Amino acid sequence: MKSTIMSSLAAMLLAVSLSAQAARPAPANPQEIAGRWIGSVTADAGEMSIGLDLKAVDGKVSGTLETAHGNWTVESATSKEGRWILVVRMDDGAEGRMTGQVKGGSFAGDWDFKPRAVGTFQLARPQR
Repeated sequence: MKSTIMSSLAAMLLAVSLSAQAARPAPANPQEIAGRWIGSVTADAGEMSIGLDLKAVDGKVSGTLETAHGNWTVESATSKEGRWILVVRMDDGAEGRMTGQVKGGSFAGDWDFKPRAVGTFQLARPQR
């Protein structure tokens, strides 16, 4: 009886452990987000076309965000729980964030450039 309970308990612990590992997102792959993206931002201030060029060097991502207001520097890109967080520095030193997921050839998510504009972005890889 005691060994049956112990076996059942061990099987239950193994199942819980395996399901927790399956739910854990895969580690960040900088190559997933590196490259050229084009699309737009839809924000409280209106819609704007943008381009994004990202490079992955030694596991770090940086690049340029092209906007109608000029080119801004992507200072970093980190991945957390399957979402990429890009920190962008504008010409005047202000900072904004793009937070989104890469899925099926698109990169989409939240645009947070308070107090200037808050909304969403939708990007895709250009067709060759």
